[in-house]
Amino acid sequence: MLQENLDALAVFVVVVVVVVVVVVVVVGFVVVVVVVVVVVLEAISHVNRKDDDDDDDDDHDDDDGGGGGGGGGEGGGGRRRTGERRGSV
Repeated sequence: MLQENLDALAVFVVVVVVVVVVVVVVVGFVVVVVVVVVVVLEAISHVNRKDDDDDDDDDHDDDDGGGGGGGGGEGGGGRRRTGERRGSV
C-alpha cells in the first residue's frame, strides 16, 4: 500500500514538473516573440519617422537646422515653425 502511494506521488510530481516546464517554455517563447515584434515595429517606426523628418525639412524652407544638424540646435538665424527667431532675446 505504501509503495502504491509512493508510486502515485512520484507520477504526480513528474506530471507537475513536466507541466511547469512546458508552461515556462511556452511563456518564455511568447515573451521572446512579443519582444522581437515590438523591437521590429519600433525600428520600422523610427525609420518612418526619420523619413518623415527628412521630407519635412524639404517642405519647410525656413527651417534651416541651426548648428546642431538635422533638426536645429542653439544658434542659427533661421525661423522656427512658431515664427520666432532662434537667436532673439
